[in-house]
Amino acid sequence: MTTKLDPNQVETEKPLVQFSGSYARFCNSLCLLVRGYEKNYPPEDDPWWCGQEADHEVNFLIDTLNMMAPAGYHFGPHDNWYDQWGFWKMQT
Repeated sequence: MTTKLDPNQVETEKPLVQFSGSYARFCNSLCLLVRGYEKNYPPEDDPWWCGQEADHEVNFLIDTLNMMAPAGYHFGPHDNWYDQWGFWKMQT
């Protein structure tokens, strides 16, 4: 996905972001969904990515996406493919 999500037209049950092991790329992908653009984060090898500020940013983006989730869905990793993030139906 390459544009900001429209909360009224959220696609479910399909991966929207892949976590490839790069925290920086993952954060930029989340930012693109939430804000519609990639924020000017530090380079991938910057120590900033190992600190609390980066953790807070990623958590903020995930929380924001969860607030955009349709009723009965959550934003997070797929139950079987932990590198695939999207809106998945909540397990009851």
